[in-house]
Amino acid sequence: MTYKTAFTSLFLFTALVLNAEEAKPAGKAVSFYEDIRPIFQARCNGCHQPAKDKGKYVMTDFSRLLKGGDSGDAAIVPGQVKKSYLAELIALDKDGNAEM
Repeated sequence: MTYKTAFTSLFLFTALVLNAEEAKPAGKAVSFYEDIRPIFQARCNGCHQPAKDKGKYVMTDFSRLLKGGDSGDAAIVPGQVKKSYLAELIALDKDGNAEM
């Protein structure tokens, strides 16, 4: 899978799960820097950045974002949400709550 496909999958997943206010219009290229990074900055990077890497997980660098942290599980497996540990942590349960 290419980085472009991985970015697109990650953006769509993030936008849906985190209820992003606007999704990228169809046909527009997804940019990690312009589209995904702002969501993570607003909701995740307070605890998951190089200076404060809670769970040894850094979300400011794409390769570290995919890799994961203390759990040892891949945080994001591009194109495979069910195998992505991050999806488990941010997915809402039946009561509308998520671990992260």
